Amino acid sequence: MNLALASNGVAINTATSSDEQFPASNVLDGNYKTFWLTTGMYPQEFIIAFPKPIQFKTIKTFTKSVKRISVMRCEKNLPVSFEDVYDNNLEENGNVIQEEAEEFQTAQMARYLKVVIKEGWEEFASVHMVEVRGTVAEGGGGMSMDGAMS
Repeated sequence: MNLALASNGVAINTATSSDEQFPASNVLDGNYKTFWLTTGMYPQEFIIAFPKPIQFKTIKTFTKSVKRISVMRCEKNLPVSFEDVYDNNLEENGNVIQEEAEEFQTAQMARYLKVVIKEGWEEFASVHMVEVRGTVAEGGGGMSMDGAMS
């Protein structure tokens, strides 16, 4: 299951574009039919804030019309300095959801994840979900590997 769900206490800290019909919080609701919509200029980004530090081994993004996406992480208590996790070019997929998965040999630590839409195939792009698989860092308590609360 996905650790990056609002039901796990996860929230959007910041987003560069805001539309009350398509808020960034939609990427945390677990529903592929809802989404965050960019405003048409690139880059666009949002920051996911976890209530406790996590260790993740997989990040999956579900998007439409995204040409280039980047994910960064921050381990600090405030989202002030980020390190690159990955930067990928996505194939044009028409009106079908682009599913992109990155798996890591070694677990990565984070308290915040920044998702940046660097380029789009069209004027507007959408992010439907960000799935993060891993565990709450030692001493963090709360969520297990499958995302269930303990």
